Amino acid sequence: MINQDYFQLLGLPERYQIDLDALERSFRAVQSSVHPDRFVRAMDAERRLAMQMSTQANEAYRILSSPVLRAIYLCKRHGLTVEIDRSAGLSREFLEQQMFWHEQLDDADGNAAEIEVLKMALQAAQRERSEKMAQLIDANANYEAAAQLAREMLFIDKFRQSLTAAQVTNGS
Repeated sequence: MINQDYFQLLGLPERYQIDLDALERSFRAVQSSVHPDRFVRAMDAERRLAMQMSTQANEAYRILSSPVLRAIYLCKRHGLTVEIDRSAGLSREFLEQQMFWHEQLDDADGNAAEIEVLKMALQAAQRERSEKMAQLIDANANYEAAAQLAREMLFIDKFRQSLTAAQVTNGS
């Protein structure tokens, strides 16, 4: 039977802060046990189930290994949807910070050193939010505030992707 709880599937406690080495070991163990190559001579139903479980293990690993996706997943498990398309509800301070980052990227005009400084600022902002997320979820079980913070993390991640694209485009 397919397990919809990624934490349970990988044998991890349902927490925001997870041991990434334990996640890796658990993922490899699950993948090894359900790898389609192990079911070459099995019945069709068993092969399909192994393929489904392998696919689910891959998805579980992808989600749980990402701080942003893990936060969204935990919020979803507690009945909250995290939407990136709406800026409503984001703090004025965060929206101003985001505008500042966009201005910095425009002003960098492809300058690799300036883009790298901006990238480090984004990493620090994401790290700060990740620490706060651990407090909100693991210590306080405050999923409403966590969902709001996850939206900020999504915005930062999306901007980081734009920044990476700008580096690639400019040959940095």
